Amino acid sequence: NKMTEILEKEKAELSQTRIIILTVCSPNVACIDLVDMPGLVTTPPELKTITRALVDNHIQEHGKYSLYLATVPAYALPNSSAAMDVVQAHNLESKTIGVFTMCDEVPPRLWDSAKGFMTRITAPDTEGCGGVPLHPHGWVGVVNAAVKEG
Repeated sequence: NKMTEILEKEKAELSQTRIIILTVCSPNVACIDLVDMPGLVTTPPELKTITRALVDNHIQEHGKYSLYLATVPAYALPNSSAAMDVVQAHNLESKTIGVFTMCDEVPPRLWDSAKGFMTRITAPDTEGCGGVPLHPHGWVGVVNAAVKEG
């Protein structure tokens, strides 16, 4: 893969100067620019600084015209995620769709309580409970495998 070769050549885990451009042409696809930013990391400290700076710079340059997807694992409190930290720091709550990932990894016996938990912490008045309200777009949950509700 070309990007892997570039990173190996630059002796880096992350490129700060190169981007991948994906062009999708179809009468069934909206005309948008889709930018997949690197995941925000918390360790090591130098990568934390680099990934946060890349995201902050993109928001400063393109934030006026952007809509964001912020992902949080289904087992985590939104207000403890690096993505929600960025959303709140830049006041992007009205331009962000929250995505709970890995919902299918919640044990089946806990699915009903997890679903209730995700509903409660994403309600408008739950900031003090670990939630981050995102209006008008709200939150969705995604799965890669079928979930057997108990």
